[in-house]
Amino acid sequence: MPLFVSLIKGTQKGHEAIQDLGKRYDDLKKGIEQVKGKVHAAYATFGRYDYVAILEFPSEKEVARALAKAAARGTANFETMTALPLEEF
Repeated sequence: MPLFVSLIKGTQKGHEAIQDLGKRYDDLKKGIEQVKGKVHAAYATFGRYDYVAILEFPSEKEVARALAKAAARGTANFETMTALPLEEF
């Protein structure tokens, strides 16, 4: 299945509700699993983005659906790109 790297920035609303981050992350994982996706890894980062996630989905359609639903909550913005393993590149 294709891999994706998602660069995530919290919104003001997301930063104000940082105490709910664990629940939001659990909800995101459940939404991803509902469309047959998988979170390989997720990290809090310091710099331009607040979080980075390595995701696997059957197709771009499913990643778009799952992350659009997550973005609709208004707590984060996602910049997501397809990742191709170097062995395949």
